[in-house]
Amino acid sequence: MNRLKITQEIFEKHCSSATNSNDTVFMAVEYGFSLSEQRIATFLGLEVFEELPGNILPLFERAVCLDTYAEAIPHLDLVLTSSGFGVVSTSNVAPASADRVNRLSKTLLAALDDTIDDILSLLRFESAWNETATAHSLISSVFWSGRQLRRYGLPLAHRSDLVANAMNISTAESKLREFIGDEIMMKLISSIRTASSTPKELTLLQLIEHVIAANISGCDGREFKTLLNSVARYLLNNIDSFPDFANSSAYAALKIVRYENKKDDTCFFFG
Repeated sequence: MNRLKITQEIFEKHCSSATNSNDTVFMAVEYGFSLSEQRIATFLGLEVFEELPGNILPLFERAVCLDTYAEAIPHLDLVLTSSGFGVVSTSNVAPASADRVNRLSKTLLAALDDTIDDILSLLRFESAWNETATAHSLISSVFWSGRQLRRYGLPLAHRSDLVANAMNISTAESKLREFIGDEIMMKLISSIRTASSTPKELTLLQLIEHVIAANISGCDGREFKTLLNSVARYLLNNIDSFPDFANSSAYAALKIVRYENKKDDTCFFFG
């Protein structure tokens, strides 16, 4: 993969708070570009490309700029200017307050999280990438993007919140696998990773997201059961669209449960 050539113009385009009347901030962080580039390229598995696709390259540049700036901030004496932050060059100028610098760091890291999600979203369409070990590792769950959490009571969520909620997500997905089977869950995650979900699969994924989000929010057992049943009903009502599920032991088990319950029972449940 060709190395990036990040100029001051590119850096300040992605890190507007570093815009200044001189190049002090750019010069102070420039040494870190190559380190950030290698770190992000390795994390995302971009080595599979001789040249990055044109729609991914500017996002990769943005991620490198944000990561470099965020990494450098703890080691810089920043001063707030009329156009952004600069580097203190004289003892006559007081550094920016710790609160302002901390807010800047949080803003940069949040933007970096979102940019990584944006890159992953585009990588899913790349056949050179979407079947690699890295792709399988980064998209191994129905919840693979921090932005998904924003639809379910976490409006300020970013990629780091996926890590914070990893246990609840994993627990819910394990219960889903027990209920509807590994086969359909694996097929759905594969369709996410390869950006090939059918309209019916997208609807099913939304129902599954609701189940997982409910577990994250700490719902009670009855609500969780109700949401699980909505997933089962959708699968059973659209069985022709889900051959992996139709041939699974989970489907056979759900059919038995459906037969043994009275369909007009107000407390009718699958499982």
